[in-house]
Amino acid sequence: MIFTRAFEQMQRLGQRGIASLRPPKPNHEVHIAFEIIFKGEKVEGYGGPYRQFFTDVSRELQPTVE
Repeated sequence: MIFTRAFEQMQRLGQRGIASLRPPKPNHEVHIAFEIIFKGEKVEGYGGPYRQFFTDVSRELQPTVE
C-alpha cells in the first residue's frame, strides 16, 4: 500500500523532518510540501505525481462500497 510506505518514510524523518514539510508558500508558484517520485510509472508534470499520490492514498483509505 502506498499509504503504508509513505507512513514508514515519514516516521524516519522524525519531528524536525516533518516540520520541514511546511515551507512558506511561494508567491505565484505551485506549492508542494515534498517531492513524489513514482518509479516505473508514468506520471507527468511537476504537480502530477503529487496529486496522484494523494489520489491513490485517498482510494486506499476509503472503504469500498459494493
